[in-house]
Amino acid sequence: MKLKFKKSWIFPAVMLVAAIVYPLIHSDQYILQILVMTVLYAFWSSAYNIIGGYAGQLGLGNGLYIGLGAYIAGVMIQQWAISPWLGMVLAIIAVSIVSVALGAITFPLSGSYYGLASVALLNIMRLIFAENMVILGIPFGGSPGLRLTYTGESFANIQFVGKQGYYWIALGMLVVALIICAYIRASRTGYYLRAIGANQSAAASLGVPVVRYKMVAQIASSALLAWGGAFYVSFMLFIDPATMFSFSMGFNILLMATVGGRSTVFGPLLGAAILYPVNEVLRLLFATTLPGLPAALYGLVLMLVMQFMPQGLIPFIKQVYVKRKVRKIVAEQKAAAAAAAAEAQKEGV
Repeated sequence: MKLKFKKSWIFPAVMLVAAIVYPLIHSDQYILQILVMTVLYAFWSSAYNIIGGYAGQLGLGNGLYIGLGAYIAGVMIQQWAISPWLGMVLAIIAVSIVSVALGAITFPLSGSYYGLASVALLNIMRLIFAENMVILGIPFGGSPGLRLTYTGESFANIQFVGKQGYYWIALGMLVVALIICAYIRASRTGYYLRAIGANQSAAASLGVPVVRYKMVAQIASSALLAWGGAFYVSFMLFIDPATMFSFSMGFNILLMATVGGRSTVFGPLLGAAILYPVNEVLRLLFATTLPGLPAALYGLVLMLVMQFMPQGLIPFIKQVYVKRKVRKIVAEQKAAAAAAAAEAQKEGV
């Protein structure tokens, strides 16, 4: 299966070039901090979209894979001085094994069992990591969290004085995730996953190996989520169980994919680009006076999207564009017909 070039890719390509060049023009560190986190959430949301969008599996506990990826990579970096790049690979492998175990239990069943099991395991992990300073003889830091040592600017150690290096790495990760999502969506696997997401029983009756393809989506999604978690710990140099295994993190990722457009390649990116900066602004403005406002607005946004744009922003924009194009064609045809009728009437006279 080959990906064919499309004219619709020109705009994303131009935006990518602009995103790469931006830190060279504007070096405000706070803005770059927001951009790094926006790109990272877009990456996580794209990763979730494989299992939650294409395969239609409601994964409310995505923080499980992010948290495990962050802690596994963090401990290897801090305790054993392993390269963060190698730590990412090992975290991806370990989390993929966990995801396979979870999928093997829940995927033969239909319904919300996968979502409920992921949330349950997320809460279990949060309690385990919060209540134990040492797990299996390895110091994970307990409730106070795990702090990494800054050893000086180095690409090999993913440590930089400014935010530009982190931004470019996160942007590269996002590009990889988008390419993977585009490839999966255009492949036979993508067709099978969307069939499973639409109606699992019907897909199974047509001979689609449901469990196998859900497992493929699960591994791809959890591996990318773990990769993002491993990058996060190198970026922040600190993690704690309350943050990394929080339900809100997984919900925000799901919301971004839903608002932008699940089962689309660029939907999660659009959702993250809108919601994360808005949330950051609201947090700055109302953190002390109305601390619950961002969460309330997130809920309101979700309700509005589900009511008026159930497929998300990108499908809605496409529908509006198609309707306008159809109306334009109809208007042109009517004008041509009217002109032809007038010309015929004139000739008849």
